[in-house]
Amino acid sequence: MKNTLLFLICCRIFQYALVIFSPSPGFDTSTTLFLEEAGLCRKISFWETHLWNKLLSWDSIYFLKTSLQPDANPQYEHEYAFSPLWASVIRYTSVLCGIELPADFKSDTNAHYLDTVYAVLKIAVSLNNLLILIGSILLWHLTDIYFSNTNYSKKYRLRLCRITVTIFSVSSMAGFMTSIYSESLALCFSFTGLIFHHRSLNISHTFKHNGVYSLLLYFWSMICFILATQVRSNCLLLGIYYLFDLLACIRNSNNIICFNIPLLSGLGLFVSWIYTQYYFPFCKFCLQNRGEWCLTTWNIPYLPFVTKISLYQYIQSIHWHVGFLKYWTINNIPNFIFALPNIVILISASVYFMKDRTFKRIPLIYINFSLCLILIFFANVQIINRVSSFLPLHLWYIAIILINQSILNDKKLKVKKEKKTISKDIIIKKTFLGNNIHYIIVNYYLIWLVIWFPLQTIFFASFLPPA
Repeated sequence: MKNTLLFLICCRIFQYALVIFSPSPGFDTSTTLFLEEAGLCRKISFWETHLWNKLLSWDSIYFLKTSLQPDANPQYEHEYAFSPLWASVIRYTSVLCGIELPADFKSDTNAHYLDTVYAVLKIAVSLNNLLILIGSILLWHLTDIYFSNTNYSKKYRLRLCRITVTIFSVSSMAGFMTSIYSESLALCFSFTGLIFHHRSLNISHTFKHNGVYSLLLYFWSMICFILATQVRSNCLLLGIYYLFDLLACIRNSNNIICFNIPLLSGLGLFVSWIYTQYYFPFCKFCLQNRGEWCLTTWNIPYLPFVTKISLYQYIQSIHWHVGFLKYWTINNIPNFIFALPNIVILISASVYFMKDRTFKRIPLIYINFSLCLILIFFANVQIINRVSSFLPLHLWYIAIILINQSILNDKKLKVKKEKKTISKDIIIKKTFLGNNIHYIIVNYYLIWLVIWFPLQTIFFASFLPPA
């Protein structure tokens, strides 16, 4: 595990070297305008110009700006799309590290405040890298426990953990891993929740009442899924776990506790999402007879906050033109091409594990499919390269295919060396051909990943699409 984590650290050092030597953004002015507002009378140093400013590309500027606001409250409506929870974590981590943040961003535009901005940025980048490191450790543990009750040997599981975390280290998030995007926090909550959830269940995927300890683990899985959803709304799909648990309890148990626990956990996740996306923004924006999103309410008695779409959906629709098939234009063909490798690998992983009877975690398969469908038909499809990071299924798929292919190649070589009978050689060839289509998919995906990982890092630092 130490070697794998060392590989992760080396990858990050390599990425930051690419950021430093990448061309400066040619047409983006948002970072420059933000920094000029923060401090007009201070020169920008070499490292600030060639490293830190480049890490403020794309959405990073919104996360940093919100974290500098009082109580990490977004200044404008559209900034609610950029995880106020993640901005709060950045802000309060900065305070704990001794950084004195001004009460009002606009009232202090001087060189001293610009120093504060860069100090918060450095802490945010460090925090992001720490969370990715923690996420790697959690992913190792999650992989080990998920496959502990299968027919895989301890040596096989060790290889599986090692390859899974290695692929995660060079994932398609690429340049986003270097900056202060919220995916790192979301995946940590997601992996932790999956670990808690797995620990509270038996291998038959039926909730088993094992006393207070089991109940607490299940409860903590709900808390982690809620927090993951607050950071990234796509993590709401993790609630599919509770739906499957509920159905399993209905089929296999007459225990009222078994029925109530997944029901209440699923409701807890759903209610927290309703509060964040409907009730809270309605109280903040709509009690002063404001128009726009507030006018989409269904006018249900005693439930005035129930609107036709959530605030997040409204923001995405107005500012990013997100909606059913709205992204299906000729201009966006390159973005679909950028997303294609991850679409293929996620769907292939789902198909593979659907046929694998030893894999008991069926909800992950449906979450994979659901995420693909939502991103293909409703969202900016290219963001699949980073938002899929909260799911481990495609990483397991890649690792298993590589290990199985290695084993098959070793057996094939051994048969040839020992000059066994033709019948045995035929069996090996048939097995090889059965696994070949998955190996081809994985092989091409890895080739793409080797190219994409450094290239997208440069694109990100230079403010070039895709984002």
